[in-house]
Amino acid sequence: MKLVLFPIDAKKRFVSLGFHLLSGILLGHLFVFPVSADDYEVKVKPFIKRYCIECHGQNKMKGGVDFSSYNSVVEVLQDRILWINALDLVESEEMPEGSPFPTEDERQEFITWIDKTVTHADWHKYADAGRVSLSRLTKIEYNYAIRDVFGIDLQTGIFLGRDPEGSTGFSNDRNNLSFPRYALQDFVREAERAVGAIFSFQENPWAQSYVMKDEWEKSNDLAVFLHDDDVNIVLENDRKPFHFSAILPHGGLYEITIHASIFGGDPVSAMQVLVNGRLVDRLVLKGRDANTYKVTVNADMGFNAITMAFDPSWAPLLQPKHKPVAVPSELEAGIKELEAPVYSMPDRFLGDKKAKGIFLKLNTFLDKYFHNQQLTKLLIEMGAADFEENSFANFKANRGDYQRAGEQVAFLLGITNDQLLEQLNDELGFDLQDCIETSETYQELYRNTHPERLRRVAGKVLVDRVDISNHPNLPEVENFQWIFDQSKDIIGARFVLEKLAEKAWRRIPTESQMQTLLGVYQETKSLTGSHWEGLRDSIVGILISPSFLLQYVVGAENTVKTIGVDELAARLSFFLWLSIPDEMLRAMANTVNSENQSQWDQLLFHLIDNPKFVSFCETFTVQWLNLEVIEGPTDVVIEAMRREPALLLWQVFKENRSLLDLLDAKDTWVNDVLAHHYDIPGIVGPEMRPVALTNGQRGGLLTMGGILVANSERKRTSPVRRGAWIVETLLGDKLPLPPPSVPELRVQAKTRTVREELELHRKSAECSSCHNKIDPYGFVLEHYDYLGMWRDTDSGKPVDASTVLEDGTTIKDHLDFKQYLRNERSYDFVRNFAENILEFALGREMQDFDEALIQDILTQLEADDYRAQTLLKSIIRSDAFQKQNNTESNQ
Repeated sequence: MKLVLFPIDAKKRFVSLGFHLLSGILLGHLFVFPVSADDYEVKVKPFIKRYCIECHGQNKMKGGVDFSSYNSVVEVLQDRILWINALDLVESEEMPEGSPFPTEDERQEFITWIDKTVTHADWHKYADAGRVSLSRLTKIEYNYAIRDVFGIDLQTGIFLGRDPEGSTGFSNDRNNLSFPRYALQDFVREAERAVGAIFSFQENPWAQSYVMKDEWEKSNDLAVFLHDDDVNIVLENDRKPFHFSAILPHGGLYEITIHASIFGGDPVSAMQVLVNGRLVDRLVLKGRDANTYKVTVNADMGFNAITMAFDPSWAPLLQPKHKPVAVPSELEAGIKELEAPVYSMPDRFLGDKKAKGIFLKLNTFLDKYFHNQQLTKLLIEMGAADFEENSFANFKANRGDYQRAGEQVAFLLGITNDQLLEQLNDELGFDLQDCIETSETYQELYRNTHPERLRRVAGKVLVDRVDISNHPNLPEVENFQWIFDQSKDIIGARFVLEKLAEKAWRRIPTESQMQTLLGVYQETKSLTGSHWEGLRDSIVGILISPSFLLQYVVGAENTVKTIGVDELAARLSFFLWLSIPDEMLRAMANTVNSENQSQWDQLLFHLIDNPKFVSFCETFTVQWLNLEVIEGPTDVVIEAMRREPALLLWQVFKENRSLLDLLDAKDTWVNDVLAHHYDIPGIVGPEMRPVALTNGQRGGLLTMGGILVANSERKRTSPVRRGAWIVETLLGDKLPLPPPSVPELRVQAKTRTVREELELHRKSAECSSCHNKIDPYGFVLEHYDYLGMWRDTDSGKPVDASTVLEDGTTIKDHLDFKQYLRNERSYDFVRNFAENILEFALGREMQDFDEALIQDILTQLEADDYRAQTLLKSIIRSDAFQKQNNTESNQ
């Protein structure tokens, strides 16, 4: 397929350029095994019909298996795992009672056929390089590629739609990255924003200060308050942000400087900064004194809505770890016997059920606050301000609770709330203010007695003013300054365009393409009289060209070809950097000899030694391990949890460690908040850093907080979800879908643990067949609560993390289970991991013809003790990575 650069006119009518010719062209392929089906028809199908169809046919699909649907060797090979499992059952003679049983000759013939045709199939006969579909860049790749074209992060891709996950589960699944016609306009907009941000440094300097008091008065925002100092606005509620508007003179990069301080709570806080509803950055604020905090944003010309929002979830507060201490029941017993005041309902309301309920609500309040006050006074007299919970009001009393209970009674009586309070005091001796003061006295004593227990609270944020200016002072600016240093004529324009096009397109542009770009430059320059406008339009043309937006292989159709050196460099960089190749990588790809191992070693070292390799590790782990959605801890802890597995993977690859270290590493990566979550002492600061593990509670993917939290239910653990995650995501086994009639698991937390509830659930024959394959794996992680923190008890009972796996192996705890994985399931784990990396590298799902590739890679890994770099070397040197099958049989 020939790809050409789109011409563009000075008015930027990009949509009319014929881009629709590329829309929706991502085609799958059909692969056909060159195998005769006769032996299956003669040797196997009669056996299946006689002995298997009754339980595994169209009428009854036990375990979701229908053997009647297989009609050839091809279909059998495509489901080889299922047939190998069938072989195991036939070999062990595990047939249902009452079922017809095959003769020994029949059984041996079936075993021999499966063993020869499936278990020991010569997969190299079916090997194929496969075909990677023509596809667009993902949103992540687009942003990183724009960054590397200009050498600066321009915050691009924000208007692009979310990339759908294909059958691989990764967003870079090339079969799923179509290019609908309407998407071109979004890419045009992004290209113009990117180029506009670069050219904004040509604009005249501009700055504007916004005094928050003035903006607050103009906004008439009743949700945000002015501080008592009559200067600062107060950000104290994460649901009540403050907005103001800024009129910017041009589009491009701006620096927003926020002058802020903290009061109340702890001298640590955080805030979000949004522009036009888009989150630009989260700022961590520290210290009581006023300070400046800077944010860089790619903003549009004209009106821009600036939003500042209190964000306590992002404040790195290390909370004390202890369960609230409850007042002993023997102390409460005497208080409960005291008779609380009761406000009698007037006779005129007798028979009125609604009025009765309203007076009952008030008396319930009086009962609670009376007993709470009596208990609090007793504890104060005893000098025992040691408790945080009681059966009444938890030592908290406030006027707001009374308002909810008393205002309806006052309304019925035709009096004010204050008059009702006077009656309660005069007639019953109930003094609400005295209750509040008693509560505050106790809380003050408690704070002084147990400062180590106090929950830390993010301080409120005071904002004095906000300064906005163009030309932000960024170290990366010098990376594109060369664009402006060239002569302001067609010679200078050609130099700039040729250099940028080569970077963006991953190959040297042809003379024909250069003439098209220069034609755009000259046409715009003649219309506007501006060299810079001509250059701007032609650079936009580079960024909306198929040569930039699409990944493709140049070459004739109906051939199997080795990709060119430019395409090899691009495949390598988009695999391990998620971006375009640099000059050194292109040069190395151009000189590497396919048989020279040391050259490949140097090339791989260049890839993984680059900081951009971390981007691959982060994107791959989040998508492979399903860590997109984690709920429970604070945002700052969640962010650290997402980065932990990525950094361990980066370290394993960087140091060429065994892939099995991902199962049972002796170290991990934490910052202060995650270390505190894990009870790892001595870690200070927000930077993630490697730490040695000593007590066995952590180590490897299984015990990482992000994975534990992502596979828990709200407020409780889920051995089912955790077990299914281990079986499918970690080991690569496929589980059947649960039947629609499965009842929801309801846990009586005060009487039974989650494990005990599941044991009852599994007694059902309908549930046991699936849960026996899942739950035992999840039980080994029961020492970790739904937030991923270590625990020794559950519902007051000692945690039981022992289990018996489906294969009969007895497991004591998570440590024993990790050893089991390393010793007994290492091949399964490494195979599954290798398949996932392959799918990410190739941008397509593994097919049956890839089995030879997978087996060859596993053979190399086993010979090298599963060294991580061996996996990457095997992938990038494989035919699947270096070739493309464009034959008609693979369309």
